[in-house]
Amino acid sequence: MEQQRGRTKLRSLSNDELSALRLLNEKLREAETWVAKRAAQCVADYQNAGGLTRAQLDPQTFEDFNIEAKVHCLLSEAHPDFDPNEDNFVATLDATHVIRGDVEIATFNFDEVRDTMPHPLDDMHFCFLFHDLYDHTFRGDWDKTLSVGGLWVDVELVQQRIVTWDFGNLTFRSKPDIFR
Repeated sequence: MEQQRGRTKLRSLSNDELSALRLLNEKLREAETWVAKRAAQCVADYQNAGGLTRAQLDPQTFEDFNIEAKVHCLLSEAHPDFDPNEDNFVATLDATHVIRGDVEIATFNFDEVRDTMPHPLDDMHFCFLFHDLYDHTFRGDWDKTLSVGGLWVDVELVQQRIVTWDFGNLTFRSKPDIFR
């Protein structure tokens, strides 16, 4: 059974709902700032501990690291579907753009609302993660966006080591079944 689509026009929302969206945008902006700071600290700590950055140790060995960041959006405790025995994730956003600098999070306004201008949030600076949640994840559904009542943010440093070797004179006759 397909889930019913929620409201897609900002003008159909109450003032309290518009305030809730403003608060969510602010919390996501704070998450972006936190992710950027924690990622920078992870890199500094890793390098200060002797970690290698894009190092070719020998012709067959390569070491590097990667920072990964995710923002999990939690269902509001007031929502009828909230289950106190579950994590209640309603969306997971990839925050690596914030780390890599693909987007200028501090200055660019991601206001791409699917509504006629001016709209009720016209004066708000839309952060990247709010845009990603509303526009890409929930496909313009304001009711789904309003269901978010918390954030769970993960920032991880992944150490990577790639080792290859040569089989010498070995001849491969066919692809193993795992490649089919």
